Amino acid sequence: ILMLHPKIIEAEVLGVYDEDLGETIHAFVGVGDYEISENEIKRHCLDHLPRFAIPHKIDIHEELPKNNAGKIQKQLLLSYR
Repeated sequence: ILMLHPKIIEAEVLGVYDEDLGETIHAFVGVGDYEISENEIKRHCLDHLPRFAIPHKIDIHEELPKNNAGKIQKQLLLSYR
């Protein structure tokens, strides 16, 4: 759903431990040169997903870290939090 937004170039969604809730949804998005806010992304998600599936936290970056094969490095994303 995140990739359907015209300003989002790449995205990765992870379940992250939360002391109160057990686990929350954390989205990392790469937007290149586009300007986008966390609220704009959440509104987009609300149009396509049920409320419980909306990312609790959204990190916006120019691009996400990738390995030599071009795959997003999830372990590095968690160090961004």
